[in-house]
Amino acid sequence: YGGVLFHGPEFQVLSDVNVLSEQGAEASLVAKGWSQSIPAQDAALQLALLWTEQKLKRKSLPMSISSIDYFSSSLATNCRLIGRDVKDKSTQSDAYLFDNQGRVTTIFQGITTVVYGED
Repeated sequence: YGGVLFHGPEFQVLSDVNVLSEQGAEASLVAKGWSQSIPAQDAALQLALLWTEQKLKRKSLPMSISSIDYFSSSLATNCRLIGRDVKDKSTQSDAYLFDNQGRVTTIFQGITTVVYGED
């Protein structure tokens, strides 16, 4: 953690970023015994920050989420982010949290991140 990920110990939930590509990102999550708690949900936003840095070469902050759908209270162990749109100063993506059986526990649609600071 550091750089675009400014989170303290309780929110350091990405253990390994397995994929960070033009199309999106994927990461394993630290097992902290939570499922749909705030730290688990923040994993999706953290991955969006990393993907935005990859695409725009700038730091950003999450500004909005169009919708969140919950499907299970199972422990989230993996997060997959799919990039949807890239503009000069923002990105939009969708994220999926999965349990250890590969079942979707939560879907975040329309995560919008906006860059800040100097170019």
